[in-house]
Amino acid sequence: MAVKEKKNIILVTNQLRNIKSGVGTLARALLRKLSASFNVLVICPEGEEIDCKKKEVSIGTVKKNPLDITGHRWVSFSMKINRYFVDNDLPVSSKVIFMDAREGLFFRRKNETLGIIHDFYAAMFGRVDRENIRYYPDWPKRSIYYKCMYMLERKAYGKMTQLVTVSMYCRDMLMKHYQLDRKIDVIHNGIILRPLKKTQVPEEKYSIFFAGGNFYRKGLPALLRAIQILRSRYPLIKCYVAGKDRNLKRISRMTKTLGLQEQVVFLGRLAPSSMNEYYRKCSIFCMPSLYESFGLVYLEALFHDMHVIASKNSGIIELADHFSTLHFVDPEDITGLARIIDEILHGDHAAGNNDFQLVSAEVMSRKYLKLLMKDQ
Repeated sequence: MAVKEKKNIILVTNQLRNIKSGVGTLARALLRKLSASFNVLVICPEGEEIDCKKKEVSIGTVKKNPLDITGHRWVSFSMKINRYFVDNDLPVSSKVIFMDAREGLFFRRKNETLGIIHDFYAAMFGRVDRENIRYYPDWPKRSIYYKCMYMLERKAYGKMTQLVTVSMYCRDMLMKHYQLDRKIDVIHNGIILRPLKKTQVPEEKYSIFFAGGNFYRKGLPALLRAIQILRSRYPLIKCYVAGKDRNLKRISRMTKTLGLQEQVVFLGRLAPSSMNEYYRKCSIFCMPSLYESFGLVYLEALFHDMHVIASKNSGIIELADHFSTLHFVDPEDITGLARIIDEILHGDHAAGNNDFQLVSAEVMSRKYLKLLMKDQ
């Protein structure tokens, strides 16, 4: 009996080496799963390639424009992707997976495409309304930039044969704000379930960990105001803030205005190993975002047996039944946030009844493979 020849598939990703992001984690997990069923060509930027010894995997690279001001220079990456297809005369019979659907913006080939949409933030930031003026001190520049991004993203999404996103919440927001009147499949993000040395009691009981690259959207001002409310009840309360943000100086001034210089520690951007250190050190992870399409960092914190306070405006709420130490808050309810933190700090820190099997990277990649195999 003749061995059935594997079909070819092309994986386009701006992040492959970088596993700190949801895109990088998904790309690595999906590559492992795809290579068992397909011959895979990965196209990524220079510096993101990995050493993969599987004969079914080959890697091509492109060079992004250093003058590109978009996040991860995705616009110039998209331009170079189309040029790579032309220069290498890649077959139109190969299905193309864009790990970030907007990076198909300049794609002009007739290949079938699957694009993954990770968020809807350009539509929200691009508005000139009371909410953005209230929450973002740099709203004029932010509005201009994201209006442009919104138009480019809409155009890119319209080019995809199939669309997938990371939560039902994100899907609904995309259909509402991007006017995407078409089927969008939903596959929740997953994490790598690696062995961990977990502690029964956090190193600092009255400590809170916040991690995010956009302090205002991810709710750091609300968290600081909640800590101010709790400071007299918990004199040892501490908040560790990980991440970089162009508004750091404004947040630092706010910290001083609230009198929290001794309670708040800014850590900057942390490597994964350092993130793990603070997951172990702190008793609470809190990120009360104004909106969060999914929130992979919530899963990471839960996996470290932390109590996690997430926003009601987040995709992770769809998995609430699987995690007993996952709490939700209205991101604008400062008093409610303070009350939840108080209840956690006042109680015993016991390991939660959390089920991670449905949110593993392995399960996530199997769902993508099932979706891709439908048409095979």
